[in-house]
Amino acid sequence: MNIRQIEGAVKAFFYLRSPMVQHIITAVVREIRDGMWLYPEKRVLVVMVGMSLSGKTTLVDRHPQLRWCWQIRTRDIHNLLNRYLDFLRDDNSVRGRAYWVRQFLTERVREEVLRRALQRGIPIVLDSCHLTRKKRLARYRLAKRYGYHVVIVFVECPWMTLLSRATEADHLSIARGGKRVWKDLIRQQVKVFEPPIPNPDEADQLILGKYGRMPIRFL
Repeated sequence: MNIRQIEGAVKAFFYLRSPMVQHIITAVVREIRDGMWLYPEKRVLVVMVGMSLSGKTTLVDRHPQLRWCWQIRTRDIHNLLNRYLDFLRDDNSVRGRAYWVRQFLTERVREEVLRRALQRGIPIVLDSCHLTRKKRLARYRLAKRYGYHVVIVFVECPWMTLLSRATEADHLSIARGGKRVWKDLIRQQVKVFEPPIPNPDEADQLILGKYGRMPIRFL
């Protein structure tokens, strides 16, 4: 961990000791899991893997099996936490003062929501980057405790395509009064990214998904 990560972890630790923050975390968990009981039982966990802007969410939205799974999206958790917690409001960039605090609090919410979904035995898509083997291994071990079949969908995207999308996204951010955030983010991500390989410790099944394309049926 670098100094900013350590600082963010310490701040998150103390924020989580606040009854007000605990109450808001509980409210966010409740809002994210709303409607969970509408899904049929099918013990499959799909872990999306790939850089930001690689097309993971687009693939989930378009794929006939993925889009009918219950989805846990990092973006949704970020937005809810930003809405309820004033101290998280910054420029939403990797250089923002609240960046690492937001990451740690988001992980806290995501873990709690995932655990509750696994307990219900419903099909789940985890729509996040999952860049490191350590994080994917933790997801796999938790899911196996509840008897789940774990599938990794690795969305590959050429580096130049990512840069092009980041440039376009930054232009849009500036046009809306924001800052350039996307190029910094993907450059940070590529430093830590460990692409998944067939490994029984990470998943029962590994699928390569090009932008918007993968097998129609795999569950």
